[in-house]
Amino acid sequence: MSEPFFDVELRMALPGFSLEYRLQTDERCVGVFGPSGAGKTTAIEHIAGWRGGATGHVRVGGRTLFDSARNVALPPRERGIGYVPQDILLFPHWTVIRNVLAGSHRRNGGSGLDVKVDHVLAMLELTPLLERPVRLLSGGERHRVALARALCSQPDLLLLDEPLASLDLRLRRRILGDLVRVRDELGVPILFISHDATEVQVLCDRVQRLSRGAVVAEGTPASVFGARSGVPAEDYENVLHGEVAHISDFTARVVLASGHELLVPRSGVDKGDRVVVGVRADDVLVALSEPKDISARNILPARIAAVAEEGEAVSLAVVLTGGGDVETELGVNVTEGSLAELRFEEGQDVYLIVKSRALEVLTSIPKP
Repeated sequence: MSEPFFDVELRMALPGFSLEYRLQTDERCVGVFGPSGAGKTTAIEHIAGWRGGATGHVRVGGRTLFDSARNVALPPRERGIGYVPQDILLFPHWTVIRNVLAGSHRRNGGSGLDVKVDHVLAMLELTPLLERPVRLLSGGERHRVALARALCSQPDLLLLDEPLASLDLRLRRRILGDLVRVRDELGVPILFISHDATEVQVLCDRVQRLSRGAVVAEGTPASVFGARSGVPAEDYENVLHGEVAHISDFTARVVLASGHELLVPRSGVDKGDRVVVGVRADDVLVALSEPKDISARNILPARIAAVAEEGEAVSLAVVLTGGGDVETELGVNVTEGSLAELRFEEGQDVYLIVKSRALEVLTSIPKP
């Protein structure tokens, strides 16, 4: 049996608790989610080689970067990792291109990605800014420069530690779209650290939830964050992937992977764009029969897959029906009174009602 792409086991005493971090998966885009102080940054600093003191091992793509039992600890420059920490570390008086090329000179002992500097600059829309000093850039532009520098180091792995935390909502959506393009166009493996569940769902195929240094949940984003997780969240946001099939003056018609269609605010998207759409679990209504003569633009047939109760919170895992082979699941929050009166139960056929304005385009990738 071949070993997984990520094979990490780290143990270390921290103030108040112990880090017991483990990751074994072939998924190439993994999110590590949890509150501040959960041990996320400590774990990835060990993987990057910026911190010592742990026991265990770190293997990525078959390469051993650290193994305390064998006394192996490669220095950061030899690990083949592009690391973007929380505090963007750039040379403020250098130009954009000089900062980016500083990354291109950091070669590693692994195979590395075959990343072309010109392609990275074009993809991140940095080409017009090449001669501008970094100190004159906006916050979002500096983040894109830091990401370009990490990519141009020809990494085997990209580590991103809360890369969007200091940005406003508009810039977070923009940079998140850049990360999706990096994942899809370059195929670079990513370990993405965040305390924002929506960001993790947009970008990652597999998610870990950390609490006090331990992995307390791991799986697909829906299994970790949704109603099936048994941990209903008041602010849970459903993340849906699709493509813009038609646009009008005010709305865009998005076709999901399951074949279902949603009308969403146009939000600057164009026909053919790949989009990620979000809708909060509190903004989805459930009806036992198909609504008629209603102002809401989105009425979707569905079936209740699970009912989860945690104190006074009630969440439904609801799967859209009547589509194609790809399953689309949404989390829906309802009140205890609604549960008692309408008697929602597993296997029940229902209709979901979503106003167009309750849907938000979280990020979009223009058509080629």
